[in-house]
Amino acid sequence: MKNLKNLILVAALVLTAGCDGILTPAVSGGEASNTQTAENWVETVGVVTDSAQMPDGVFAYTLQYEVVGGHAVNREGDLIQGPLPQMIFNAPGLAVKGQKVRLRYAADEPMNYRLLDQIRFH
Repeated sequence: MKNLKNLILVAALVLTAGCDGILTPAVSGGEASNTQTAENWVETVGVVTDSAQMPDGVFAYTLQYEVVGGHAVNREGDLIQGPLPQMIFNAPGLAVKGQKVRLRYAADEPMNYRLLDQIRFH
């Protein structure tokens, strides 16, 4: 149930904030603040779990990563943990499914992340 609440929160944030395609390292869909220090970031590995071309021709993919050890909470006050899917739109092509990429997310706002590896596309 906690993961479902987190997924709904993620979907709501993506729909209201929008996401541009993530193409290269150090560029993020959530544009993490430059004022955050290195100790506020958690390094992990993300996996491209889905990739598709939308009916309007836009390419999109889902990047999912584990959130652990942070201190961010949702509206209910529960720690945000578990897999966090990010839906990225306006990609240059179909992302290679199953690929793993290193990334960092902000411990206090796990929606903000920065890629350390490039996403590969077909």
